[in-house]
Amino acid sequence: MRMAHQAARQLTVHLTHSCAQMLESIKGCHEMGYLHRDVKPSNFAMGTDENRRRCYVIDFGLSKRYVFVTGGNQPPSHSAEESCSCAVSMRSGWST
Repeated sequence: MRMAHQAARQLTVHLTHSCAQMLESIKGCHEMGYLHRDVKPSNFAMGTDENRRRCYVIDFGLSKRYVFVTGGNQPPSHSAEESCSCAVSMRSGWST
């Protein structure tokens, strides 16, 4: 019984960490001026090898560039690119 409790606790810690990474990735995308608009479990992927604990946001088919009411786009911040797992995909130039 004790081993089952330890396994459940470890799973809970793992899931909490993964959820926090998912939220940080979405937050980073927002800070770069993008709304994903299709957030669901199947639009997140885990890395491989040395990045196996890194969570990536995928499938930006419904995403939109965020525009202020004044008409100006929010400029990407340097810190957002570092914290957003989707920064490489965003810089590759997909349509807005």
